Amino acid sequence: MKKWLCFLVGLIPFLLGYIMNRAMMAFPAVSFPYGAIGLISLIAWFGLGMTTRRLVDSDGEALALVHLAGVLDLLLLLFQEVIQGHYWVNKVGVATQLFYLPVVNIAAKFTAFSPRLYWTYVSGLVLMVAAFSLGRFVGKRST
Repeated sequence: MKKWLCFLVGLIPFLLGYIMNRAMMAFPAVSFPYGAIGLISLIAWFGLGMTTRRLVDSDGEALALVHLAGVLDLLLLLFQEVIQGHYWVNKVGVATQLFYLPVVNIAAKFTAFSPRLYWTYVSGLVLMVAAFSLGRFVGKRST
């Protein structure tokens, strides 16, 4: 049950991305603080890394369970952009782009070298894994 909960924690970015997308579509004239949203998301991901110490002892297992959805999402994004050359115009195509939306502003700052968006998604996953791993490390040291 605890491992299943770790997997469900990994789906939180979908929910946040969906909420952000709905807000952006509902209020197109509003400029949201995307950088702050990204920073808060990474801090929350750090906190979740600390919290999951109680659910799963193994760092590798926790990383794999929590980031499984993110890795699968990234693979779908890479398939769409790199292999097909376009995003799917259905709910799955849209959903894959929502996963990294909370951190895309910060991730894009690391990928200004490339006009391709998939590097931003890769950077987003790396940032999330780094924040989560740091949370696991800090959580281990404080117990």
